[in-house]
Amino acid sequence: MALQGTLAAIGLYLPTTLADLEADRAAGYRTIAVRLGARATYRLGFAFWVAAAGLSVVLAALDAVIPRSMLALEIVMVPVLVAAYRRFIGPGMTFKGVVILATLFLLPCGTFALTYTGVL
Repeated sequence: MALQGTLAAIGLYLPTTLADLEADRAAGYRTIAVRLGARATYRLGFAFWVAAAGLSVVLAALDAVIPRSMLALEIVMVPVLVAAYRRFIGPGMTFKGVVILATLFLLPCGTFALTYTGVL
């Protein structure tokens, strides 16, 4: 679970460095986006996001950490979350895109919490 959470957090964090890319570059800050450039930073964030999403399906399929009862939700939400990343995150993105993506991510996270605690 720690690996899945870390992958998702990195996938969400990296695009935030894109929002201030030009200002950071002009100020001389050495953020990931300044060092790697917008395209590479986006691709790296997307790769981490896809890895996190794929791992959640595997964990649910194996009934390891994520209950197997969530597999159907994971199978539906993974393509939605991947498509949302491509739609709302990118080199010209704002924090609004990250907020939208994080809000969508709450559905599987909330369902996991409710399932894990026995509410669902």
